[in-house]
Amino acid sequence: QPPPAPRPHDCFVAAGQSLTPLTGTLLVGRYPVRQLGAEPLPTLELPDFTRTMSRTHVLLENENGRLWATDLGSGNGTRIQRPGEPSVTMTARLRMPVVLGTRIDCGEQSLLITDGRRAAA
Repeated sequence: QPPPAPRPHDCFVAAGQSLTPLTGTLLVGRYPVRQLGAEPLPTLELPDFTRTMSRTHVLLENENGRLWATDLGSGNGTRIQRPGEPSVTMTARLRMPVVLGTRIDCGEQSLLITDGRRAAA
């Protein structure tokens, strides 16, 4: 049985030394485009001097504590590793569930879905 969903305000994206709240939708990339549809979306811009991360690489969502990741057709792909599971390559534009403790590799950049108490990836 899956662990209980975190409360929406207890979820963060750890990248390097930064913690970014994941309370809704978040676009992540080296220079993310703020808009996928009609409404502008929050972004997390990560420096990537090696350019292994796409401008707009991955979409992260927190829907009332249910967490999702979607690779947005990135050039170098996205891998996820849920706690206790092997790492898998995401299929572009296929929304996948993630949980606290999931590591997300976007090119050479790593993110960690955390409750804020765990160390960054």
